[in-house]
Formats: sequence, C-alpha cells, structure tokens
Amino acid sequence: RSPLPVSGGGGGEPLAQALAGVLSEQQLAESERQILADKAAKGAAAVESAAASLASHDETVARSRAEFDGHAATSAELQAKLAASRPRAEALEAEAARLGEEQRAAAAKLEEGVAARSGGSMNERLRALMEAKRSGSIPGLVGRLGSPRPLPPP
Repeated sequence: RSPLPVSGGGGGEPLAQALAGVLSEQQLAESERQILADKAAKGAAAVESAAASLASHDETVARSRAEFDGHAATSAELQAKLAASRPRAEALEAEAARLGEEQRAAAAKLEEGVAARSGGSMNERLRALMEAKRSGSIPGLVGRLGSPRPLPPP
C-alpha cells in the first residue's frame, strides 16, 4: 500500500472519501479472499475424501480380482477333474448296463427253473423217464417211483 497524500487545510473530505473507498475495497478483497480460501479448503477436503474413497475402491477391486482368480483356478481344477472322470463314468455306466442284462437273464433263467420244478412238470419228467425206459436208453427203471419209505430189514 502506498500512503495517501495528506494535504493540510480544507481538503480532508475528499481524502476521507478516498480512504473510505480504499478501505471498502480492502474489505471486499478480504471477504473474497476468505470465500476463496473456504472454497479451496472444501475442495482440498473433497480431493482428500475422493483419494481415500479411490484407495478403498482399489483395495476392494484387488480383493475381488484375487477372489475371482481363486475361483477361476478352482473352476479349472474342477473342470479338469470332471474331464478326467468321464471315461471312468462311461465305463461304469457300460458295466451297469451289462450287469443289468445279466441280472435280467438270470431272473428269466430262475423263472424257467421255478416253472420246471412246479407240480405240473413232475408228470412231464415222469413221462420223459418212462419214454426213455420204453426206448431202452435207461435200463433198470421199473414202474413208477412212489414216496420213499424205510425198507424192511432182510
């Protein structure tokens, strides 16, 4: 600031007006400086908050990426295990089909055996034995066999 010239005598009023104008401009400048300082402080706080938020976001992204990579590795391992187990599963399915066929054949054979041993087939066997006797293919068969019972002592 430059000092205002002071003249002696009756010119005090313009000097007071000039001084008041300068003071008013100074107050206005000080007020604007304070407003700008407040805005700068708010801006710095916003930048600081944004930087902290960005750092937190970066940490979250890094954790998520690591978790994703872990899941991707696990998924790859599981896919490899699944691919490796497919031939075994196919072999087991083929074996199960083969055993199912065997079981059905055995059940049919059992059913035939049960039918062959039923009461009606006893006559068929007896007829077959008597026919074999008549044809001479089994000598020594005499008549029909009855129920076994103890023989009397000689």
